[in-house]
Amino acid sequence: MLCIGYKKVSFKAQDGSDILGYNIYLTEELVGNNCIGQSCEKIFISSNKLNKLGLDVNSIYGSTVRVLYNRYGKIEELELQ
Repeated sequence: MLCIGYKKVSFKAQDGSDILGYNIYLTEELVGNNCIGQSCEKIFISSNKLNKLGLDVNSIYGSTVRVLYNRYGKIEELELQ
């Protein structure tokens, strides 16, 4: 998926802690019968998670990325391709 943009966001978690991170906007070409155009997706990744992955949001912008999720539906890895 191609990263076409990002937005810095912050909010309070249920426990009252501050969460800082980014909404990342991704697109990919639709493939298959009866498809035309692109699909789009918004994902959230915390600043802490980006740091653990050794990435910064500027390296993701404009890049093709592969998003891998763990069994709980949380982002486990972002692979730049």
